[in-house]
Amino acid sequence: MMSGPVPAPSHIDPPVPECWRRIGTSGDRTCHELTRFIHCRNCPVIEAAARGFFERASPAGYRESWQDILEQPLESATAADLSVLVFRVGAEWLGLQTAALVEVTSRRPIHPLPHRTGLPLLGIVNIRGQLHPAFGLQALLGLAPSPSDRQDASRLLLLARPGAPAAGCWAMVVDEVAGIHRFGRDALRPSPATVRAASWRATDAVLDWRGNGVGMLDMERLLRGLESLAAGTPVPAQEPSP
Repeated sequence: MMSGPVPAPSHIDPPVPECWRRIGTSGDRTCHELTRFIHCRNCPVIEAAARGFFERASPAGYRESWQDILEQPLESATAADLSVLVFRVGAEWLGLQTAALVEVTSRRPIHPLPHRTGLPLLGIVNIRGQLHPAFGLQALLGLAPSPSDRQDASRLLLLARPGAPAAGCWAMVVDEVAGIHRFGRDALRPSPATVRAASWRATDAVLDWRGNGVGMLDMERLLRGLESLAAGTPVPAQEPSP
């Protein structure tokens, strides 16, 4: 392997500062060497210029400034931070830790399954060639419908256990997605009785967000319920509400 700058062949004109921007592929393309190298990135002139850029001496004080930065003590990662997807189902705003979120996608046709379809299982949905069971979260949690739901705002949440393959995802229909937000764990407070009274309780805390109470879904409880529903087995019994 050659070391040092790659010399330009003798038949190539002496390098012009940033000649690739003037007469090369980023310029007017009048360089006669383009017929040979097709693109400036293949030319030894730009290769030598790039090598010289990365091998140039560092400016005065550069290493010392980085040493000062690297000697700073690491800030402890705060366990209080929660990354939460906030969305609406019916009249309720809900939140879910993003560790279980694969993606948010637009609503698309859901195909019913013979002898299996029924609330909350809606059927299967095709997302980029992969078939996933689709659930209505409104029926799953026993939430009241909202008369103002807009179909153009509804979305599908693709959920999976962290680290699980994409084929093992579940799709959930929601009415609106407000994006991902960060909260501190100290912002969690006990859920109100209206949420605890849901037919299948997967919400055990509430966050305040823009004047709304956001019911925080228990990720593990929700995923276990989806696994059971997809397999056609009863949803695991939940512990009684406090």
